[in-house]
Amino acid sequence: MPWLDAIAAQASPKLSEFDVQYIAITAWAYSNLTIFNETLLQAISAEAMSRIDECGPQSLANLALSCARQKYMDEPLLAAIASAAIAKISESIPLNLSNFAWAFATLLIHDAPLIDAISSQSLPQLQDFGAQQLANTVWAFASLGVSNRPWLDSTASSAIQLLHEYGPQGLSNTAWAYAKLLVNDSPFLDAIAEEVRAKIHQFHSQNLSNMSWSFAAL
Repeated sequence: MPWLDAIAAQASPKLSEFDVQYIAITAWAYSNLTIFNETLLQAISAEAMSRIDECGPQSLANLALSCARQKYMDEPLLAAIASAAIAKISESIPLNLSNFAWAFATLLIHDAPLIDAISSQSLPQLQDFGAQQLANTVWAFASLGVSNRPWLDSTASSAIQLLHEYGPQGLSNTAWAYAKLLVNDSPFLDAIAEEVRAKIHQFHSQNLSNMSWSFAAL
């Protein structure tokens, strides 16, 4: 999209004039459109690094998401995001927590202090998580090999109430996560199986394969 390239060319040298939340929104927008503009990303990274303490949880999450979606492994920026996210974890809502977990897991970065902070902060808020937020967070923890049984048990208790809202990806990712972590929560897995049965016509090959593996592994 030439007009987006033109916006990136104009924005890159002017990011110091942007409010920090608009820097993060710009990064999020380009990643959401799957437009990789390295010059813009580098400029956003440099400016965000210099003002990371000004970022709230939403801006930090948007920056992390943009890196993850574009597979942009900027280690100094990601380390700064993790550190700032931990410092502001008490201000983070479920969407922020889920997005932090998903972004770092997608990039295969196991930042133990950040994961611990997400786990601790999310536990009393699990009833406020939406279906996708629960599915993404449990997938992220499993992808990073994080087996926190009290957290997983509480997540199952919250998720079982929302399974009717899960699509094929959420159901298969959730089953895969519990299987990968060898957590055989029979009532929860039975409920997933019932939901899968009701929505089986919506499943594509990868979903079906993941579901088969998950139940076989347990």
